[in-house]
Formats: sequence, C-alpha cells, structure tokens
Amino acid sequence: MQKEIISILSTITEDTTLPNWANGDTSIINDIGLDSLQLITFILTVEDTFSIQINFGEFDFEHLKSIHDFCLFLSRE
Repeated sequence: MQKEIISILSTITEDTTLPNWANGDTSIINDIGLDSLQLITFILTVEDTFSIQINFGEFDFEHLKSIHDFCLFLSRE
C-alpha cells in the first residue's frame, strides 16, 4: 500500500523524484508539503484508488504524520 500512496503523492505533486526518497517515515505534510488543494486531491484519489470512504469523523492530521501512519489508518477503514 505504501508504494501506491507514494505513487499517488508523486503524481499530485508532480515530483517524479519522490518515489526515490519517500518511505514509510516520510511526513505527508512536512516532508512532501502538500498544500490544501493537493491534500483534498490526495484524499479523493486515495478513496478512488482503494475503493474506500474515509471517515472524517475519525480522521486527524496525526494520520498524515507519516506515510506509514496513513496506511495504518486506511487499513482500519
């Protein structure tokens, strides 16, 4: 799942080098630096890619602390 998340992030940020350096410990907000529009696009793309609905009642920015943390959150959805 992490590879798919990194691929989505690379596409959204248009950073083709992202798959070369991003890993499970990479912060989606601090290291990759998504702006608000990119964050919305990211969430919608993740929902489409994995055919899930993110429960925003349970979602917190802590889940974006790292790619690994985000994947753990998704696995509970």
